[in-house]
Order: sequence, then C-alpha cells, then structure tokens
Amino acid sequence: MCTAAVAAVSAGCAPQPVEQNLTIEFLRDPGTGGAIEIRAEVRLNRDAADQEDEAIQNRIDDIAAELANGTGPWHQRFDRLRDPASSGIDLRKEEGLISRFQRWAVMTEPGPALVDFFADTRIVPGLRGRRKLQKRRPTIGRAANRDPELQAGT
Repeated sequence: MCTAAVAAVSAGCAPQPVEQNLTIEFLRDPGTGGAIEIRAEVRLNRDAADQEDEAIQNRIDDIAAELANGTGPWHQRFDRLRDPASSGIDLRKEEGLISRFQRWAVMTEPGPALVDFFADTRIVPGLRGRRKLQKRRPTIGRAANRDPELQAGT
C-alpha cells in the first residue's frame, strides 16, 4: 500500500521499533453518495529496537499496554466515531507479546466522522462535495472579484 511504502522509504527501509500508519479510503456507496474507511495500524517491532536501551523497551511496553487496555489515542479517536456502518479491532501477538494492532471503521457520513476522529489533533478536515459547490455558485460569483482562484471557476 502507498502508506506503507512511504513509511518504509522515509525510515530507510529498516523496520522501526514502533510503526504507525493511518489510511483513509474514500469508498463509493450508491446509497449515500460516498463513505470512508478509516484504518489505523500499529506495529511493535521489538527486534528492531536496541535490546539494551531500556527507555525504548519501556516505550514499546507502554504502547502495548495502551493497545491491550483500550486506553491509547487510537482507541480514543475510534471511540468518538458515532454509528459506524462496520468496524473492527485486530490485536496480534507473537510469543505472548503484542506485535500488531489494527482498528478500522466504515463511516457513511465522511465529514462529521473525520472532524470527530481528528478532534484531538491539529488536523482540521475540510470537505467540499459537489452538491455544496453547486448550491454556493451564486455566492462564489460575488466573491470572485476578490479571489483570482474563484474567478477561474466561474
């Protein structure tokens, strides 16, 4: 996947002790006009960490405990989503230790879902659907005098 490829390139193709990926996929949904799947993945690569570095090992253990207890930031973000069409959690262990966590949700109202999901971050989603733009066209014409980008669209 594109996200994994970018993470591998930026990390020098070597696994990092903690890898986190977020994927947002826009789905076609004839019933609602669109839906999104939000998917978070955390990989704990204990072998990639310096076994002698106690701080790194403690951080991996802390993240594993948050994932297992449902108290980490990914759990909090997904818990804020209201009425997902579908959702799931996958927690994998290797030799009794958490090695991978995935959580996902499919939302049929992307705008409110993304706002809720990113509420604790500095990310502010902004969606402009075709219907909204068509309804706003008369207003855009008046604003076009001030904004060259809007002039090109009228």
